[in-house]
Amino acid sequence: VVDPSKSIALADGWPDFPVYTPSPLPAGWYPNSARFGLDWVGALLHIGYLAPNGGYVGLEQTTGANRKLFVSTMSAGAIFDGLVTVDGTVWNHLQSDRKVQDSLVWYGPHTVVIVTGTASVAELEQFAASLHVGS
Repeated sequence: VVDPSKSIALADGWPDFPVYTPSPLPAGWYPNSARFGLDWVGALLHIGYLAPNGGYVGLEQTTGANRKLFVSTMSAGAIFDGLVTVDGTVWNHLQSDRKVQDSLVWYGPHTVVIVTGTASVAELEQFAASLHVGS
């Protein structure tokens, strides 16, 4: 278990970076990695979580310009598999054929948020439903 608050605070202090975090964190979920910094895509926030069933969920967020490359990289080259609506927000569902990994992608006006990992799609949706800006 790691404390992601330092990475969240760094992201929150970055200009024009709306920080989406789970609030409250669903029961049984535990953060196990966190970082914020400038990467190949620009400003990037990553927080990894272990789901109750032992699956992994990565919360990936950027305000960088190359959204297509960011999504492809973070989702292991996943392809579009339909739309899902989570608490009134439409997310793209992507599925990778390179490894067992599903991703939910939301394209906001100034950010891209990806919920991705080996957890079930239902768990990815539960996690996505918990995300709020400025939490």
